[in-house]
Amino acid sequence: MSLLLKKYFVILLTVFLVGCGSSDDSSNSNVKQISVTHLGGVDFSEHSSTADWEEQDGYTTSWSPTAYISGEEYGSGLWYSNNVYDDTYTYIYIQSLGEVDLDSVKSVDTTAWHPYGTGLQSLQLNHVYVVKARDGYAKFKVTSLTLEDDQDWSFTADYVYSETTSF
Repeated sequence: MSLLLKKYFVILLTVFLVGCGSSDDSSNSNVKQISVTHLGGVDFSEHSSTADWEEQDGYTTSWSPTAYISGEEYGSGLWYSNNVYDDTYTYIYIQSLGEVDLDSVKSVDTTAWHPYGTGLQSLQLNHVYVVKARDGYAKFKVTSLTLEDDQDWSFTADYVYSETTSF
C-alpha cells in the first residue's frame, strides 16, 4: 500500500469512527422535560402535570416529607414529595445521586431508598434523583427551581421514565 493510500485510509477510518461515536446518542432519545408543581403534581409515565391525586407520582412542597437536615427548615428549600407509599412508612421513595450525568444512571437500586424519619436535603440544581412512580420509575435532573411565597413551588427537570428498574 502506498503512503498516500495509507494516509487516506487513516483519514477515512478516523472520520468514520468519530462520526459514529458522536451521532449515536440513543441514550438521550428518551429524555423529556417537565415542570413539577405543588398544585399540579407529575405523572411521569403520561408525561403530564396533573392535579388528580390518584394519578400523581409526586409533587413539590416547601417542607421536607420526612425530616430536615441541618440548616434547612420549612420554606428554606423545595422538596419532591412522592405519592407512592407502602403501609409501613419505612422509606421515602427517592434517591439523591448528586451532580452526575443523567445518562450515567442505568438502573434503580431498590435497596437505596431514603429512610423515613431521617433528614432529607431539599432538591438541588443540577442534581440527579431517582424516584418510584405509581407504575414504574423515573430518573430526573433538576434544571431550575422556583420557591415563592404564593405557592409557586416548582422545578423543571430533564427526565426518563421506565416501567422497570432499568433505564
